[in-house]
Amino acid sequence: MLDILLSHGYQAYFVGGYVRDRAAGREGKDIDIATSAKPEEVSRLFPRTVPTGLKHGTVTVVCPNYTFEVTTFRKEERYEQYRRPKEVRFIGDLRTDLERRDFTMNAMAMDRQGNIIDPFGGLSDLRQGILRCVGDPEERFAEDALRMLRCVRFAAEYGLTVEEKTWKALKKQREKLRFIAMERVRSEWERMMSGSDPFRALSLLFDSGLLPHLKTPLAIPAVNWSAADMPPALRRIGELEEPEARWALFMLAQGVDANLARQTLSKLTFSREAVSHIVAVIRCDEMIRNSLEKAAGQNANLTAREAEKAFKRAAVRCGVLAARRWLSAAPLLPPLFDTAEGRTRPAKRKGHELLLKHGAAWIGEIPVLRVEQLAANGHEIARAVGQAPGPWLGWVLDRLLVDVACGDMPNDKTRLEERARQYYREWSMHE
Repeated sequence: MLDILLSHGYQAYFVGGYVRDRAAGREGKDIDIATSAKPEEVSRLFPRTVPTGLKHGTVTVVCPNYTFEVTTFRKEERYEQYRRPKEVRFIGDLRTDLERRDFTMNAMAMDRQGNIIDPFGGLSDLRQGILRCVGDPEERFAEDALRMLRCVRFAAEYGLTVEEKTWKALKKQREKLRFIAMERVRSEWERMMSGSDPFRALSLLFDSGLLPHLKTPLAIPAVNWSAADMPPALRRIGELEEPEARWALFMLAQGVDANLARQTLSKLTFSREAVSHIVAVIRCDEMIRNSLEKAAGQNANLTAREAEKAFKRAAVRCGVLAARRWLSAAPLLPPLFDTAEGRTRPAKRKGHELLLKHGAAWIGEIPVLRVEQLAANGHEIARAVGQAPGPWLGWVLDRLLVDVACGDMPNDKTRLEERARQYYREWSMHE
C-alpha cells in the first residue's frame, strides 16, 4: 500500500490505532493510512476502492486480505454540535494532520521503514502509562465530545492514568456529552464492557460524572454512582467472558429488574437481539429467586429437588443460553438477601449453593426445551381437552413443557393429554 503511494510521489504513513498498538506491543487490527494524495488520486491508483468519506478525505482501499482506510492529510475547523468539523481542508503536512487528533498516543505515524514519527510525545506517554490530549484538552473535548468517553475507554483498556489537566478538562466539558447520539455512546460503552478491564472502565466512567449528561437520560442507579458506590460484585466483572453476562451482572448488581434493564438498553440503542440476550439473564435470575422464595418459605428447609426444579424451570422459560450465562455471573452475586440488614436465610443460601454446584449438570438433564419437542402438539392437546384453541392453550402447553423438563412427568402423549385436561380446569377456574 505505502509503496504504491510513495512510488507515485506522494507521502504516505501508517497512523492511528495501528501505530499505537504496535508501539504498545499489541497486534494492530484496523490499518489506517494518511497520505498527501487527494481522494480522487487514491481512487485512481487502486483497482478496488469505496468512497467511504470523500467529504473528509477518506477512501477505503480493498485488497485481497485486508482493507485500508486511506485519508488525505487534513486540517479541521469550526466544529458543529461538539462532534463534526464543519470545514475540512486538505493539506500537505503530516504534522498538522497529527495535531488534530485526540490523544498523544493516537497522534503518531510510522513510515515504510518502521520509524515512528512522534511530534507530541505519544511514545513517551505510552511508556510512562499516561493518557494525554494533544495540545489543549479543553479544545480537544469541545471539538468532539465523544472523546471524553474514548478517554475513559483508552485509559481502562491500556491501563493508563489520565493526565491531570486532561481529566480536569474532561470534567469541565462533560455537559457537552448531551450533544452526542446515543448510538455513539453505546458503541463506546460496549467496547469498555467487552474490553480487558471493564471494572476500571466503570470506575472511571462513574468518577468522570459523564453519565448524568447523556442525550437520553437513563433511570438506573449507576448514573449517579461514584467509583466508591460500586457493589463488590462489579469488582470481578472482568472474570466473565461474554459481554452479555457482563451487562447482565452490571444490571443485577444495581438491583435493576428485567423491565428497567430492557428500557435502559433500548435507550442506549442496543439491537433487539442484544437486548433480548441480556434481559433473558436478568429474567432467569428473577425467576430463580422467586421460585426459591416460594419454596423456602419463612422457615422451611429447601431441598435439592426444589432448587433443581426452580433452575430447570427458569432454563426452559428463559433459554439454556441465559441459564448458562446466569451460572457464570451467579458466583459474583450475593445469595438472595431478604432484609434491609442484608441477612440471608439459611434455606435460601443453601439454594444458591446448590444451584452453583449442580446447575451445569441440571441443564444437561433437561429432556425438552421447546413446546415443539413435546409428544403431543397443540392441536392434539386441544382435541383431548375438547376445546377450540385459544389463550388457554399457550398457558397449558407452557406448564406441560415445564413438567416434562423438570422430570415431573414423562414425555408421553397420553400422560400429556391427561395432565392438559387437569390444567385446563385450573385455567377455567381463574378466568
